[in-house]
Amino acid sequence: MMEIKKKKYERMFINILIIAISYYMVLRFIFPKYFMPLIAHHSDMIDYAYDSNGMGIIDYIKAPRGVGQFIISLFSFSNYQITTFFSVIITLLNIYLLFIVAKEIFNLEKTNYFYKIVYSILVFAHPGFYINYTFDIYSSISLTFLLLLLLNHYHNSNSNKMTIDVILILLCGLSKETYLVSIIAFFFFNGLFIEKTKEDKIMIIVSIVMAGLMVYWNKNIGSAFVSLSSSQDSAYYTSFEIKSLIKTFLYYVKDWGNIVTVVLFVVVGITVLKNREKLFKIVMLLAMNLSAYIPYAILPKHVVPHYRWLGIAFGYLIIFAIADIDYNRKKEKILKGIITVATLLILVINIVYVYKDYYWAVKPETINYNILKGFDYVEKNIEPGDNVLITGLYDTEETIYKSIYYLKNRMNYECNINVLTIRNTDLNNWVKFTNVKEIPQDTLKNYDHIFLYSSDGKIKKHINLKKEKLDISKLDEIIYPKIAGYNKENMTLVEILDLGNMYQSIGKSDMAINTFKQGINMSQGKNAYPYYFTGNVYEAKGNYTKASEYYKKAVKIDNTNATFSDAAKRISKFQ
Repeated sequence: MMEIKKKKYERMFINILIIAISYYMVLRFIFPKYFMPLIAHHSDMIDYAYDSNGMGIIDYIKAPRGVGQFIISLFSFSNYQITTFFSVIITLLNIYLLFIVAKEIFNLEKTNYFYKIVYSILVFAHPGFYINYTFDIYSSISLTFLLLLLLNHYHNSNSNKMTIDVILILLCGLSKETYLVSIIAFFFFNGLFIEKTKEDKIMIIVSIVMAGLMVYWNKNIGSAFVSLSSSQDSAYYTSFEIKSLIKTFLYYVKDWGNIVTVVLFVVVGITVLKNREKLFKIVMLLAMNLSAYIPYAILPKHVVPHYRWLGIAFGYLIIFAIADIDYNRKKEKILKGIITVATLLILVINIVYVYKDYYWAVKPETINYNILKGFDYVEKNIEPGDNVLITGLYDTEETIYKSIYYLKNRMNYECNINVLTIRNTDLNNWVKFTNVKEIPQDTLKNYDHIFLYSSDGKIKKHINLKKEKLDISKLDEIIYPKIAGYNKENMTLVEILDLGNMYQSIGKSDMAINTFKQGINMSQGKNAYPYYFTGNVYEAKGNYTKASEYYKKAVKIDNTNATFSDAAKRISKFQ
């Protein structure tokens, strides 16, 4: 008995080690600039850490996704890094539970560490994984309850099995609604095709009814997901048109349900054709994977890739079906090796395929890395009560938002930090955001420190106004540090257009027009964009006659570009 327990704990330790090492290796070498697991990718993680302050038990009952919010609040007592740490732990726990689920689904007797290593690396290497776990902690919590439900189904043979199932469905649905459809798919396949027990058939009806009731409950108390809108401008605009449903659904499944993975499914399916039950289990996993995206199919305006990872964990579980194939002959073992290598190759290609779609999310982490690296310098140079201005991080507002909160948690005091932005924002927190057009340049001298950042997040210059005077001639370059990087006498057309747009961003309309006119002269009237951007400046100034003149010239040069023709039509309404 002691020997059995010892082996059990050894396997548990090895599984945890596999997950931890795989997680570290992928973070370190595949996403090297992303190796900051306690820094939230998205500001929602910061909001999670502060949203629950002052809430009582009744508030959680009335709150949308109350169970998820309550669990998050248990770890948000200090700062958002604790919340993010909890998100990392629960995500790694989910991978561990998925190992056990795979063992139960495919009745694996042997400890297949090779497939566990492969599975862990493939899941962690999926770019959407990092966005999901640092963006939507509610999904991670909901997934945990779903996996506990599956384990209860396979392990519990007592009379209280269905009662626990109901409780776990409730906890799953009140953490986030998405996985309720996957639960229905699970009981559907078990009740009708796999185990076919009376309890599973009952649970099909029970899960459907519970899902309906929870969606109705959340809708009435204002859940973010089911607060549907009829306004086409809303991210939660709802459409039940067949074409829209299919198009939105395919958007979400393209990370896993592309032609590469279809080939994988066919390869695995062929190897288990003689085992009908196992084939049904593979189809069940595929259905659970795909059904995780069904709720989002009604939201055509909400298509964000944060949720495209949701079904990946289930989808990749089918590689464990290969581990259970019993090949006795030498030729069959060779065949198994070929299938294994082919499967790995297919999945690696799949990750490379989806990586391109996620580059927008991975790229900012280099900026984030540089910003955080520079905080040592910032922290050493500022004092309590200092007025601090940060400029240059105009394309990374999400990053600077979370990073400044990180700085706040490092310091035991607060400063007045103002971050210049090129977009209107209603953020009103410890950090103040001001549009560059709205800051009077003569107030810059009132700051104690100005930190100028390059576009890649590195501190380009520090102006300590306690010790030095402000150079009035450099005001434009202080507000938009990138301006200083251009050689005004020898610029390419692209640089001229970029510089003109910078001047427009900081409210220097005349400078912008003069710069764009340089572009018109350089292109000798053959490029439409200098005319188009000049029209933008005049339109912003309210000079619609001039704007129309330049838009029409842009259309004359290139009448195939809808951007130019749309601008010309738009401006004609104001004349």
